[in-house]
Amino acid sequence: MSKQPRSPRTTNVDTTPVLGLVAILIPMLLMAYAPQVLAVIDSDAPRICASCGDGSHSEVVTPVVRLHAGGLTMESVRVLDGPEEGSLGRFDLACEGRCRSVDAYDWDRMQDVLAETAATTEGTGSVSLVAADDVPYEVVVRAMDMCRARSLDNGDEQVLYPHPTLGASM
Repeated sequence: MSKQPRSPRTTNVDTTPVLGLVAILIPMLLMAYAPQVLAVIDSDAPRICASCGDGSHSEVVTPVVRLHAGGLTMESVRVLDGPEEGSLGRFDLACEGRCRSVDAYDWDRMQDVLAETAATTEGTGSVSLVAADDVPYEVVVRAMDMCRARSLDNGDEQVLYPHPTLGASM
């Protein structure tokens, strides 16, 4: 009986399935981690009472500016003229006919109303902008800019509502 010499065995480990698993798991773990980081950053609790404990009881107001093809409708703002002057309410700034361009809207009057509202009420610094479907995007951008601040005659800038938020109309 002749025995044949044994050949040394070589062990080949196939790492392809492991690399495939790592290529899938690492992005999944990174995606699972990202919302946790964002949740920590955005976890500021809103202020429930802006003037609790200091004895003043001014109204906490978040104005709403509705943009539509006929002009602007402002809610929860100081009414500057008419029978309800000085009270919080609704204020319409209509265009003559249909607002066809960005400059057709009465931005100066809107800033006057927002400045008066900001000066006489307490708020969170937010204003809600709600645009109708037929309002062009550049009007929404201009409204956001106009709500943040206005330029005064002496060259200074008056901050109005530095945190505009966008809403949807039904």
